[in-house]
Amino acid sequence: MATDTLIRRAAEHFQRQDYQQALDLYREAATLLGEGQVRANIQLCERRLDTAASMRPVEEASRPAVPTVEEQLEQTQARLEYYYQRYQELKWETAGLENGRQKW
Repeated sequence: MATDTLIRRAAEHFQRQDYQQALDLYREAATLLGEGQVRANIQLCERRLDTAASMRPVEEASRPAVPTVEEQLEQTQARLEYYYQRYQELKWETAGLENGRQKW
């Protein structure tokens, strides 16, 4: 493959943010032209790959965990029971206040 075609393809991959493929092509070009000709391109690809790798854990950690359907049902059931119990307590307290008695 001609070196100009190789470098053009590497640049296209870099523009599409396919840094690994661009890096591979730049390294191949380095074997044909000498590393000095494409050293900056190689370093830029490596930096982009390092940045992308370091961003993944942050993105994954910042993403909230999505509960399963079973977990959602359990949470809903627990909330329903809590609010029903609270309703019953407030109902009795209100009934006591209406009769002129205070429960506390």
